Amino acid sequence: MINTLKVLNVKAQAVSVDRGDVLTLIREGSNVLLARVRPPRFDVKYLYRFNGVRGVLIARLGDIYLASVDSTLYASRDLVEWRSALTVARGNSIWHACEFPEGIVVQEYGESPTGLYASADGYRWSRVLTNIEADPTSRHFHYIAYDPYRDAVHATLGDANLVRAVAIKGGFLEPAYRGPWQFLPVAVLEDIVVFGFDSGIARGGLGVFSPEEEKWSFIFLKWRGGGVRHAQMNELKAFKGVWIGALGASSALAVSDRLGEWRLLHLEGLNQVFNNFMSLAVGENFTVASTGEKLIVFNESDVSEALRGSPSWCGTKDKK
Repeated sequence: MINTLKVLNVKAQAVSVDRGDVLTLIREGSNVLLARVRPPRFDVKYLYRFNGVRGVLIARLGDIYLASVDSTLYASRDLVEWRSALTVARGNSIWHACEFPEGIVVQEYGESPTGLYASADGYRWSRVLTNIEADPTSRHFHYIAYDPYRDAVHATLGDANLVRAVAIKGGFLEPAYRGPWQFLPVAVLEDIVVFGFDSGIARGGLGVFSPEEEKWSFIFLKWRGGGVRHAQMNELKAFKGVWIGALGASSALAVSDRLGEWRLLHLEGLNQVFNNFMSLAVGENFTVASTGEKLIVFNESDVSEALRGSPSWCGTKDKK
């Protein structure tokens, strides 16, 4: 682990980067506070107070800001005035969002049925797909990501179902993977699409899809030192040739310059219950993470130092 990370002791639940600043949702009692954190001092400035306890999404998409607190998605153009834009079933939440050429897509998480919703302006939303339509045996959607190289939206699903990933392209739904391995985050590159494991069968790993060859390969990760049973991913980013992962169980940050070996950057806890608040956002000169209990900021030198250490997780096999 790296001891030089900038750690702010606030209950950060979600993060994003906006014009070089950090936007974060912070739990405070029965409220969720929107805050701007500005480098290099990383002082916290509170901007807005939402009623609720779970802030799982803060993002800027085009000229619209979106914040998801409990079962409501809020929209704003200036971070000052916020309007309720979409409400989902009680206990569910809007967890992830992405831009695509026609607008914005957001993903609902929780009890079935959950939906994918699209909007051209961030204020008016229509449901375009449910998890039941993608796979009648699924419980909910897990994640969405836009693929600009193939003009498709990738979505992952769970739990205990058959169709684990789908691609939506040109209004058509294509099952991308049927099988035992369950995924949460999706990271899109020009030549591959990488899916982070969130599987009750495998303790940790990655699915790598090659669109050109239409082939999958799988990397199964195992903790080298013992004691840490799981490496289930909540978020996955690729930046300047380095992979950064936020693990939901255990709660940890890990880095890799090759997908088969991962080094520990920060260990938050050895939890087996999945931590949905482990999120990541990448800025020009830093990366920021939320853990539900802290806001953590690190830079390229922190990542480089971690990569010089011994691997914490190693791929045990690569099945094709």
